[in-house]
Amino acid sequence: MKLTAKQILIIIAIVVVILITVGVWFYLKGKKTVTIQKPPLDDPNADQGTGNNPNAVSNGQITAIASALFEDMKGFNWSGHNSEPYKNLDSLSDTDFVNVYNTFNAAHQSDSKETLKQWIENEDYAFSDITKSILERMGRLNLI
Repeated sequence: MKLTAKQILIIIAIVVVILITVGVWFYLKGKKTVTIQKPPLDDPNADQGTGNNPNAVSNGQITAIASALFEDMKGFNWSGHNSEPYKNLDSLSDTDFVNVYNTFNAAHQSDSKETLKQWIENEDYAFSDITKSILERMGRLNLI
């Protein structure tokens, strides 16, 4: 059976539509999403100053804490974990705490598909007192 030019054109059109549909599906499936949370409206940790974030730390400090957390959690740590980044995170106001969470997620969630909370939960260090405190606080702040 010999195909006519019209039938060949229809087959080519169908193949093109299928290829475009598959391409769009892969694009949307692979599109990276980052979980960003709004900082809390009230800061129960604030004991001085005014405004929503009276003891704010700089963006550089927030980035440094997020980077230190990532460095401590990436790969396998033969020498154990460094508790300082976790202590620094736990000592922040709720607003800065959420800002570190958002900074970490913006930098690392697109590759790992995990939020900072999930990173901490997956660590062997996750059941120390400091990380328990951090995870409880994340729960209270509705950070996923």
